[in-house]
Amino acid sequence: ERGIPQTAQERLSIAEKILSEATKHGIPESEVIIDYLTLAVSAMPDGIKETLAAIAESKKRWPHVKTILGVSNVSFGLPQRQVLNSTFLKLACAAGLDMGIVNPHEDWNIDDPLARDLLLGNDPAGTVYIQKYGSAPKKVAASGAVQEQTPDQKLYAAVIEGNREEIGALIKAVLDTGTSPLVIANSLLIGALNEVGSKFNSKEFFLPQVIRAAEAAQTAFTHIKPLLKKEGSFAAGKIVLATVKGDVHDIGKNIVAAVLESHGWEVVDLGKNIEANDIVAAAQKEKAPVIGLSALMTTTMLEMEKVVQARNELKLSTKILVGGAPVTERFAKEIGADAYAKDAVEAAQKANLLIPKNT
Repeated sequence: ERGIPQTAQERLSIAEKILSEATKHGIPESEVIIDYLTLAVSAMPDGIKETLAAIAESKKRWPHVKTILGVSNVSFGLPQRQVLNSTFLKLACAAGLDMGIVNPHEDWNIDDPLARDLLLGNDPAGTVYIQKYGSAPKKVAASGAVQEQTPDQKLYAAVIEGNREEIGALIKAVLDTGTSPLVIANSLLIGALNEVGSKFNSKEFFLPQVIRAAEAAQTAFTHIKPLLKKEGSFAAGKIVLATVKGDVHDIGKNIVAAVLESHGWEVVDLGKNIEANDIVAAAQKEKAPVIGLSALMTTTMLEMEKVVQARNELKLSTKILVGGAPVTERFAKEIGADAYAKDAVEAAQKANLLIPKNT
């Protein structure tokens, strides 16, 4: 009822309800298979330990109940995915997993210590793992005198590196040099995020780095928003986001929301499993020029067309941007959506193109 449970205990409680109902209908425990859910470690770093804990406890409580996982979701947004997939499968089997949904043509003999550290929460944001398996060029120590960076350069670098801790002090330092809040927003923050987007597209950066950069930029915007409002000169626009009816997945949508906010968008997040008419009504009420729709299943992506139809029936000028794992550019065109984005970075870029700059 509340979407994907975050903790092992919450998942086990739902399993208990399922087993109770099965017993009422005469279904033995040995006929029940439970999926305790694989979440992407790039977006939900604590989720893997909860999944493993749920499987281990399930086997203790109900030894005859089978467990299953779709394995490859664990590595979404990270380099060398099979290294993580295979290592995760070994951890899951050790916890008591009975079945894994996998590609049998891949190598399942890999058991990588760096992947284990990332999966078990010992490598925050996957820094060490990405350093080894990412395609970013390794940093070489510079020889000779190093030129001191200006406050502008330090702020720009802090956003790219996802360094939220120093953002407040860096914003103050840049403002003290006389740089206007508008220049900070457009040139430094958005400029840094555009570079992060380029690095993501070239596979030099991966999802954890995009999320950290977005969070750092969000922190920076919080500091300068009051000043921008006084100037009355900066606002990317307002966007209504929702996961469509029948779909309770919202990790992807939440990442998109963070990236959009870091680009200066005012995000009205309706949540998950939202009716088409409710989405359009919210956009009308909020006077939002853009609606962003997310779906993670082929069965629910069809709901996106209902949103387009509801928008058309009301003759609204609101643009509709769609995305999600099963969604394609071709599908977006077929249903009459205005744009398709393959990921959060592209969503921010496409949203900017959908409305006039002065909106």
